[in-house]
Amino acid sequence: MTKKIIENEQLYLREFTSEDFEDLCLILQDEKTMYAYETAFTEEKVNN
Repeated sequence: MTKKIIENEQLYLREFTSEDFEDLCLILQDEKTMYAYETAFTEEKVNN
């Protein structure tokens, strides 16, 4: 079971699990989301 960190009416925050990896990759590889990093991560960088 994943450890819950914070919960309220609008938020449920928990630790990452291996099941989150695919969704995290989509976020890190999205140019609009990663604008503050000046570029999105490549698939190779995400996997490392």
